[in-house]
Amino acid sequence: LLNDISEKRHRVQKELEYHDACLAPIQTLPVDLLREIFMLVPTNALDPLSSPWIFGRVCAFWRLLCLSTPILWSL
Repeated sequence: LLNDISEKRHRVQKELEYHDACLAPIQTLPVDLLREIFMLVPTNALDPLSSPWIFGRVCAFWRLLCLSTPILWSL
């Protein structure tokens, strides 16, 4: 019984991961690749409409990523 429950939990967890990835496939990209993409976008760290500011408004993860990537703010 415990084995069955464990297997079912694992299947449900995999389904949730699949559906999450379908809803936001960009979340499956490695952090380093996202940083590279962010750095390819022209930026002006003083302009509030510039890419690091805009990227930081997408979600909490992107905000943390932008804030932890100093080069975005110095370009």
